[in-house]
Amino acid sequence: MKKIQNLPEQTRKIILWSVTIALGLGLFALYAKNVQEKLKSFEFKKTKEKLSLPSFREEFEKLKKIDFPKIETEIKSGI
Repeated sequence: MKKIQNLPEQTRKIILWSVTIALGLGLFALYAKNVQEKLKSFEFKKTKEKLSLPSFREEFEKLKKIDFPKIETEIKSGI
């Protein structure tokens, strides 16, 4: 510890940030691994069934059909 305290300030800052970045990367790697394991164990299909959400297709078919009138136009050329 005394060795580090006796180093110039610039060198101490480099050591501090190097250790900080190394610890941050290590913690992020553990976090990413944990999230990956949770996603693998999560059962998406069972959750979807439990929610019992209506499908888009079923809801779309229930909507009223709208008939738009045909609009016919004549194009007259001035040539």
